Amino acid sequence: MTDDAPLTLRKLPKPDVPRPAVAWPTVGLAVVSIGVWVAVATLVVSGAVPTALAIVINTACSFALFTVLHDSAHRGLGRLRVANEVLGRLAAPFVTLYASFPMFRHIHLTHHRFVNEGPDVDPDDWMAHGPVWQLPLRWMIVDLHYLRWYLPRASRRPRAERLESLLVPGLTFGVIAALTAAGFGGAFLVAFLIPQRLALIVLAWWFDYLPHHNLEGTNRHNRTRSTRNIIGLEWLLTPLMFGQNYHLVHHLHPIIPFYRYVSAWRQNEEAYLTHDPALSTISGRPVSPEEYRAIRGLAETT
Repeated sequence: MTDDAPLTLRKLPKPDVPRPAVAWPTVGLAVVSIGVWVAVATLVVSGAVPTALAIVINTACSFALFTVLHDSAHRGLGRLRVANEVLGRLAAPFVTLYASFPMFRHIHLTHHRFVNEGPDVDPDDWMAHGPVWQLPLRWMIVDLHYLRWYLPRASRRPRAERLESLLVPGLTFGVIAALTAAGFGGAFLVAFLIPQRLALIVLAWWFDYLPHHNLEGTNRHNRTRSTRNIIGLEWLLTPLMFGQNYHLVHHLHPIIPFYRYVSAWRQNEEAYLTHDPALSTISGRPVSPEEYRAIRGLAETT
């Protein structure tokens, strides 16, 4: 392959990071997030925590648990399959109220396969493109959108996945009805529903809109332009966004655990830059490979 070959034909660099047997930082994130959520929910029921504080804390927990769900869907929790299957199902209710883990996994992997190819085939296109005033409302009900997108296609999915995906919404509504009848409806709103809706707004904004809007690259054509890395303020954005400021790395190498995105990029950044990747600042201003090299103090190869 020559240097004159189209960018879509050049071979992308392989990530120089090992895949763990179990991604223990992600397991730890799951344990801490669920533990904190349970503690706060208990305090809400007893009236021992201010409502606003409970909402803020459990919003953060739901946001964090999306990373557990997301990495589990890609088997990014490591080579041990059972870790992905169990933790994915434990995290799912905190993030996607009406969607089962297998449903989410299918929908998310479909997004990866058909990224930026339109709403008929990319289920996440609905969150990245549309009237600006509608987007926050769409983000708040993304799990309902997933259910609406999945059901017409369910007949083509494996039987076990269909059964679990139909059982979860019924079970969810049953639990909500039982809690309401038992007098815990208010606690459910404060500890669960409101934090989850707020978390979904931030998640869709940071994981769908910021990485994908105004890009036309697809997984099949020009993968390095299908999503972007956000350059700058890594000391803040990387822990705050659980590495998704380097979302391009995730789309190029989905199996890498979230905490290794930046290191994977940095170990091969000059190789990635030769593919003209989509880069931008947090404000959305595009960053060219030449500007990135200048920012990072890299010598351009010829």
